[in-house]
Amino acid sequence: LEERHRVEELQRSKEIFQQAPGFIAVIRGRDHVFELANDAYIQLIGHRDIVGKPLVEALPELRGQGFLELLDKVFATGEPYLGRALPAKLQRAPGEPLEERFVDFVYQPVRDARGVVSSIFVQGSDVTDAVRANQALRDSEAQLRLLANTIPQLAWIANADGAIHWFNDRWYDYTGRTPEQSVGWNWQDAVEPAALPAVLARWQDTIRSGEP
Repeated sequence: LEERHRVEELQRSKEIFQQAPGFIAVIRGRDHVFELANDAYIQLIGHRDIVGKPLVEALPELRGQGFLELLDKVFATGEPYLGRALPAKLQRAPGEPLEERFVDFVYQPVRDARGVVSSIFVQGSDVTDAVRANQALRDSEAQLRLLANTIPQLAWIANADGAIHWFNDRWYDYTGRTPEQSVGWNWQDAVEPAALPAVLARWQDTIRSGEP
């Protein structure tokens, strides 16, 4: 009964490992041989048979991308490595060009009974969609700023609380003020003091109501 319970627990652990939403792998020895890889890892790299193979053989396209060197360092020093949104070029389908993916991951050294690093536990997630969405947002804002600098009117971009974080060139030409003198709420100093209360009231009403 105890043996059966152990087998069931092992099987349950394997199922959890395979179905984990983030990618997981165990890489053994100085040659970085894949010992285990879950479904998410296999999906990331493009459904290849990698278990039992050294990383350079299983994923040859990673040569020169820095990942092998990071694994060598973690294995040699015993210090974990945390990567954030690092690009990895992968050949996810035979004969297809390399596809760039972005990953968050940790290389965690695993020590044997003697305290010597014997393998590396890899865990992470594919953050490609988030990275590309952020880049698209930055590109969109850059285009907006470029457009706003071509118009003859004064223009600005504010945070949700009403603090202004960007003015177009027309503002600086018109007021003679610098960015440091303008951003946030410093722009108030450029407004005629007698008119400032009405300007502030209208601006705050707009921020509060969302109406032009």
